[in-house]
Amino acid sequence: MRRALVIASLLLLHVLLVGAARGQDRKTEARALSDKGSALVERGDYAGALRAFNRAYALVPHYLTQCNIARCHELRGEHALAARHYRRCLDEGGRGTAAEAPARRGLATAERKARAGRRDEKAKVVPQRREEPARVAPEQRTEPAERPRRRFAGSAARYPFWAALLLGAAVGLEYLPTQVKLDFGFGYHFSGAAAGPALAFDLQLGVANGFITVEVGPRFLWDIPIAPAHGFSLAPSLMLGYAHVSDRCPRGTVCAPSRDGLTLQFGLEARLLVAQRLLLVLTPVQLDLLPTAARGDWNASLRYDLLFGLGAAF
Repeated sequence: MRRALVIASLLLLHVLLVGAARGQDRKTEARALSDKGSALVERGDYAGALRAFNRAYALVPHYLTQCNIARCHELRGEHALAARHYRRCLDEGGRGTAAEAPARRGLATAERKARAGRRDEKAKVVPQRREEPARVAPEQRTEPAERPRRRFAGSAARYPFWAALLLGAAVGLEYLPTQVKLDFGFGYHFSGAAAGPALAFDLQLGVANGFITVEVGPRFLWDIPIAPAHGFSLAPSLMLGYAHVSDRCPRGTVCAPSRDGLTLQFGLEARLLVAQRLLLVLTPVQLDLLPTAARGDWNASLRYDLLFGLGAAF
């Protein structure tokens, strides 16, 4: 059993390190693309700058990238698109920051110019004689402008806080028998969006087989986007907290006194964010080690947790 615990710990540590490296690589690439976009703006290549900023946002969503995209559209004379992205800049975290004032000025200017453009277009529509369309030489023909790609609602993922309630089974592997387990968690992503490193606080309650377990403590997670356009990610997690096991009186045996100690949990969560708000969570892999003591007698219990539940991002 000790060998199995060591192997499980090493595997989870490997997953956490790989996830951290992947997240850092995505940030580095996004930062390089943002720098490239800024250089292209200085050279007047607004189309190339737009492509660079959109790629950077797809890797790491951030409100400042939306401000840069809005500025590029404004410089290209696409005022309606500029207004749309200025609003996203404010909605995705720009309020209360140094970017709020220039974003609001840009939004007001873009909206004013977009309205003026629509009025000019209406003024140009006057009754005219029906004429044959002019023929355009092949060398003068231009391809239609590429339509902006529509992003899936879950890809913005701009809400860093979440709360979730999970229900499932804590399957006893050693010492403690199986229980029904309830887990309430509340957390925050340090990136300011629903991805990357996060810290949560969990309260877990197990009931059944004549006793109760209570586990409470902080949990560290790292949300690794697997399908960002659909809001799907995997999150390795590690929790260290306090554990209490109530009195147990199995039939035909002497009652076991209540015990206090620690809880150490290694897990992997599958998380799906729907419409930027609804959170679906499945914990297919989680080992729960409880070293506890009663009257100077220490022992370590091991359980396998399988949990599923709902939550909300905000």
